[in-house]
Amino acid sequence: MSRIFDLLRRAAVAACATVAFASVCAAANVTRIENGRPGTATFLFEGSIVAGDVQRVTNALEKLPIGTGVSVILESPGGLVSEGLQLGTLFHRAKITTVVKGDGAICYSACALAFLGGRDFRTGQPARIKMSGGKLGFHQFRRTYDPLKVYSRADYEAEVARAQVTTGLIVTYLKQIGEDLSKLQLMLRAPSESMNVISNDECLKRGFLVLDEVTGRLVDPAKPEPQRLSSID
Repeated sequence: MSRIFDLLRRAAVAACATVAFASVCAAANVTRIENGRPGTATFLFEGSIVAGDVQRVTNALEKLPIGTGVSVILESPGGLVSEGLQLGTLFHRAKITTVVKGDGAICYSACALAFLGGRDFRTGQPARIKMSGGKLGFHQFRRTYDPLKVYSRADYEAEVARAQVTTGLIVTYLKQIGEDLSKLQLMLRAPSESMNVISNDECLKRGFLVLDEVTGRLVDPAKPEPQRLSSID
């Protein structure tokens, strides 16, 4: 098991990619990384989440042989909430393990929501891994506001309605992937202009696995006595 996650750790920082799927505009890059494990594939999802990213990932997956186990390493500042939810749904349905890239990389906002969808290819159980040096951040979704515009009551009511729809989409998503609604707390702790970056210790408490980048060992909160990290934060 330790060898598997050591290979995963190496893949996340590999400089050479075997297959690259080019993006357009500010879309994310989806790049296949050689991991040295037959029957598996690792991709790096890197960049802002925009419309069309789910299709880009789907296109990459369709090139793989049936039965391939897949993991996706995430590095993204976030982006469209709706696309992030669809991405997480894809990870959940296709049983793809999600990994937050380490060494100071970030997975914020819509990326963090997509991260929640990660599942183990064989068991279908949650498989969400944060590398100890990576940053996983949640916040409330952004609201449209133009400081130069004079807002009417109808404008405010429309904005409230939009917020309610977005909240409903997030709640529905969490239910679809089998997550308890306590994950909403991670978002509500920080306003849209801020970020709730959760520590490795809290990741373990929330049921996420943490890959210690110093030792290369995986810390599993499901075990009776989880191995301590060399550095918690």
